[in-house]
Amino acid sequence: MGDLGADSDSAAVLRDTVRCYLDSERSVSMVARTMHIAKNTVLHRVRKAEKLRGRPLSEDRLRLHAALHLAKTLSPM
Repeated sequence: MGDLGADSDSAAVLRDTVRCYLDSERSVSMVARTMHIAKNTVLHRVRKAEKLRGRPLSEDRLRLHAALHLAKTLSPM
């Protein structure tokens, strides 16, 4: 996950957005509705996550998706 896996609130928000984005088959509209945020916010977060990750979200997508779900499941609440 690269720096997307950082232990910070901002990284956690990005991980949640990317997980939702991948869950919804990369539908920006669906993510915006689900998370109650603007489409531009979704796009901004996706771009930021790609920058932190150092490569596109489409690269090794299945492994990233699994890692995001594991991070959500295993993270302390």
